[in-house]
Amino acid sequence: MAKYEMRGGGTISGDSAREVVEAIRYSSFNPEADTEAFVRALAERCKTYDGSTIRTDTFDNTVADLLKAGFLTPCK
Repeated sequence: MAKYEMRGGGTISGDSAREVVEAIRYSSFNPEADTEAFVRALAERCKTYDGSTIRTDTFDNTVADLLKAGFLTPCK
């Protein structure tokens, strides 16, 4: 199980990229109607926050981009 620290505080974990994204969604103040809508909204918020581009085509790409942009950091 992968465990990550979120830039805004707190930790999340999951056995797959989808579970990681769902954990982020469940911790969000704006969880949206479903996971796919949440990912699109999350990508927009990241873009607004610091210009980061977060791909929304797959959960694996979303998590990879969140890591690359520093929104998630693997726990040690």
